[in-house]
Amino acid sequence: MAKGRVRSGSWLAHRWVRVVLVCLVLGLVAWIAFQWPFMKRRFWTYPRMDQALRALEADRKPLARDDGLLDLRGVFHAHSYLSHDSMGLPEEMISGAKRANIDFIFMTDHFRSPEDIRVLREALSGDHSGVLFVPGVETSQGMTAWFLEKTVLDGRRPLADQIAAVRAGGGVPVVCHPDEPRPWDQLPPFTGMEIYNLHADAKKSGLTMYYRLSEFYWSMDAYPMQVYYSLFHDPAPYLAIWDRLTQTRRVTGVAGNDAHQNNGLRLIVSQKGELILTDTGPKEAPLIAFRNFLARSWVKGKAPGTTLWRWDADLYERSYHFVNTHLLARARTVTSLREALEAGHAYVAFDSLVNATGFDFSYRNKGVQSVMGDRAEPGGRFTVYAPAKAVIRLLRDGKQVAQESGPILNYTAEGPGVYRAEVHLQVDGKSIPWIYSNPIYVGRK
Repeated sequence: MAKGRVRSGSWLAHRWVRVVLVCLVLGLVAWIAFQWPFMKRRFWTYPRMDQALRALEADRKPLARDDGLLDLRGVFHAHSYLSHDSMGLPEEMISGAKRANIDFIFMTDHFRSPEDIRVLREALSGDHSGVLFVPGVETSQGMTAWFLEKTVLDGRRPLADQIAAVRAGGGVPVVCHPDEPRPWDQLPPFTGMEIYNLHADAKKSGLTMYYRLSEFYWSMDAYPMQVYYSLFHDPAPYLAIWDRLTQTRRVTGVAGNDAHQNNGLRLIVSQKGELILTDTGPKEAPLIAFRNFLARSWVKGKAPGTTLWRWDADLYERSYHFVNTHLLARARTVTSLREALEAGHAYVAFDSLVNATGFDFSYRNKGVQSVMGDRAEPGGRFTVYAPAKAVIRLLRDGKQVAQESGPILNYTAEGPGVYRAEVHLQVDGKSIPWIYSNPIYVGRK
């Protein structure tokens, strides 16, 4: 028998076997080819990023404040079961906040008409296991608002009317979703605006179901924050709007976590008694309906709505941890949080990269020290302190005036302007936005 030939009695001699083997090999090669980008991120890109960030975290040197203000890390824009697109329970929100080391959460359940007042009456409020909750709403016109006890609000009215109603009732309005068109120049004064929104970032990425399933399968459990950061887009367009608005008045910049815990998969018993695969939102929107014998056997005797298996991508603890708004408050109370928000004593940070607590941006003139959000007279000196190795940028009226590689940047104000700081981390040869401070208003009334 010639060398290399297959004996007629061998199982490989059957043509159909060889065809099957070739198909299996080609299928495996094709699967690896399609999955390779996800595998590369899981076993190369994300571990390298994680290692670099851990090294920065290990060398972190937070600044101990000497002005009596507490640096409290929190979440703006969060939804619960009181919204039409979330099933999040109070205990899940509390435990997620504890795991993410969050100090406060400003709730924003959807509000359309006065009949939706239950989203305020039933919402978490006050201290729960050390986390401060502030009830609030989000309207479809683009406003989030809190402290609405005396507000008569109709979420169907134009945004300008809603802001006016909140202000008239002594509440605090913040314009959300800056990625959507807003009549910025026609709006009455509002307390703040989102300068970043996590949901908008994810939506902008336009991820297909194949991409989501593949990326989540390989990396979500091992490197959840790296997966989140892969969706990041520079918020420069929103910062430009913010810089323009702050030329005429104080506008506090906050981050919108837009936490829903509704981005995942679950197997449930449908209202028709079928086994279906759907997302983790409250609506029954079947992706796949299983109608075979095994599926019918599995659901037999189980009540409609029963969840048999669930997998979450956007757990509260993940959405809470990715980006945060820090408030410099006089005390750990809801009243102090409100005062800090209205005063602009705040900064936005991607704490999922490196914990930003201990960051400081201040201004000293003639013995008077001002913090973010304050108004001050010209002739003083700025100090920006970053608690980890980074590149610090100082901007005046949206344009850079100074930059420093190191923990401290000092700069003497050459004239009036709206000054804010940005801090970028250097990770694996890339500059990554980390911190956006609120402005200090020099020579502006």
